[in-house]
Amino acid sequence: MTVRSGFEIMLALAASAADSDLPVIVIPAQSQIKMPAFQASAWDFLSNPFGLLECQTRIRNWLEVRPLYLRLQAHNDLQGNPARERPSELRES
Repeated sequence: MTVRSGFEIMLALAASAADSDLPVIVIPAQSQIKMPAFQASAWDFLSNPFGLLECQTRIRNWLEVRPLYLRLQAHNDLQGNPARERPSELRES
């Protein structure tokens, strides 16, 4: 079995159609990892040291938000999302 870094796993999840919007919470060892983690599809992060209550709360929040996000995404797909119709320069910015 090949060993993969957390970034490689996040990028693979983002590339997968089924898991492209999977909420990923990162626990970076170093503070400079935060922005690259967000750019690699992380939705949130915990800073070390973190408490169990903070971790449980963030996970619970994402479990509550995820179904709403999926419903909004399905609604946008049915209605046609104007952001997808914009020129690629606007989407990239």
